[in-house]
Amino acid sequence: MVGQAAAFIGAQVIPPTISGIRDYFCAMQEENTKRQAIAANRDVLIVRITAEKEAILAYFSQRFAECRAALDEFFELLRHAVDSRDNHQLNVALAGILGIIQDNPLDDFETFKQQFHDPDYTIEI
Repeated sequence: MVGQAAAFIGAQVIPPTISGIRDYFCAMQEENTKRQAIAANRDVLIVRITAEKEAILAYFSQRFAECRAALDEFFELLRHAVDSRDNHQLNVALAGILGIIQDNPLDDFETFKQQFHDPDYTIEI
């Protein structure tokens, strides 16, 4: 009688246990799939952010290099104007320096960002 009771209890306990284990493994597999998708999406976003960062850094590097070159030329003109006491060259040099200093490098940055996201746009550095 004890054997029959144990078999009866086993018959009631084992199927739900097996079903629970199967459900657990299915859920675990789904979660692993979700984790893999999240990791893949993360990797794509990291690559995109890194590319944007490099493009933005290159943009500002180029933009400030142009400003520096222009400022160098205007300061050279300023030195020459002071040495030769040429008021016209002095005014041109000072106006040029002020124009560069007052220019906001972010004014055309929004256009650059829009072009950057255009797949047909080619960035020339």
